[in-house]
Amino acid sequence: MEIRKVQDEETFLCALLYGGEGSGKTTLAATAPGDILIANVEGGTASVRSFPGVYTTKVTNANEVLDVGRAVAFNKEYKNINTLVVDSLTELVEYDLKFLVKQSKKKSKDRKRSDDDRYLEDYGRMTTRIRRVVRELRDMPIHVIFTALAKEVRPPKKKPNDPERPPTSVEPFITNKLGLSLRGMVDYLWYMYVDKDENPPVHYMLTKQHGIVKAKTRGPRFANSLGQVVKISLEITEAGQVKVSPTLEDLYKQATQLATTTPQLHE
Repeated sequence: MEIRKVQDEETFLCALLYGGEGSGKTTLAATAPGDILIANVEGGTASVRSFPGVYTTKVTNANEVLDVGRAVAFNKEYKNINTLVVDSLTELVEYDLKFLVKQSKKKSKDRKRSDDDRYLEDYGRMTTRIRRVVRELRDMPIHVIFTALAKEVRPPKKKPNDPERPPTSVEPFITNKLGLSLRGMVDYLWYMYVDKDENPPVHYMLTKQHGIVKAKTRGPRFANSLGQVVKISLEITEAGQVKVSPTLEDLYKQATQLATTTPQLHE
């Protein structure tokens, strides 16, 4: 039996960045360590076109995402790729469900079943598939960054004409069961938002839960060093490139250093 010090093991980023459109999720994801491959479900990579060392491939279902991850992690042809970005889980949920319903139609002899019935039957299968994909990607020797839109969870109305009730939670826009699983699987669940009252608007990232907004940072020393809110600077250089500070690579180095050094008594 081989035993090793935990401090000697190589660690990898596993994060879920979520927020509204234009909050900087894909841009920040593209600053992860090394060369990056975006498993692109959304079709939108305009925000990172000026980034060197960023590649993209189109995916339309959970199996394709897993195939891309295995290639990046274990195929020597892609040894230059250090990070896989899945952009986004929100779209992947929808695309994978459509994929399963389409498969079900081909295999089923019952032509009278409605699409609604098929969606209900395949909803659980889709959740199980994507949970398995996330778990397997998390355990691969690569950095993995997931993105997702945000959603407000509100209590159901007692009557159809009742006004909307206040939200009880802000969390990634994926299925409830999948959301619960993923919050446990990833090391970092960070909520990104833009303060439009500032001029120019400023991007921020919430790293710990605040009120109803879900967020977490694994590792108390790293969490304390980050603070609850991190300001993300996005500047356009004269050459037309986007300069991001801090980058995910910066944060990864900070987390790694704190995890591998001995805490001081005053910490």
